Amino acid sequence: MGLQFRKRKVTLGYKEDKPEVYKIAQITYPAVSYDQLVKECANSCGVNSNQTKAVIDALVNRISMYMELGHGVQVGELGSFKPVFTSIVTQTAEDANANTITGKKVRFFPGAAFRDVIKDMSIVAAGESYDAQ
Repeated sequence: MGLQFRKRKVTLGYKEDKPEVYKIAQITYPAVSYDQLVKECANSCGVNSNQTKAVIDALVNRISMYMELGHGVQVGELGSFKPVFTSIVTQTAEDANANTITGKKVRFFPGAAFRDVIKDMSIVAAGESYDAQ
């Protein structure tokens, strides 16, 4: 099915004549739950859900452990996870220290399989109705 979008009519309130324009907005769907994913993986592998959940939990635990040590982690065709931080710019080298760090996060770099899925994914209109924003 691919990604779906709807056309939306938007009034540009910041412009003096407040023109109406159209843009497309992605239709989002609820996320697949962890339990549903575990159940489907277990069925596809022919093992029980408890074993599958234990393996996934252990994988997440090991990824977390290595990232806490500062390592990036490659997970096959899934991709890689890398701990990163952002910091503010300082005027002098002495001022550049751990106190200038403003945020920490995990970067995900998709593997070839995911990049191919996105590259080949279709994008289709869900209908011709115009939703007012």
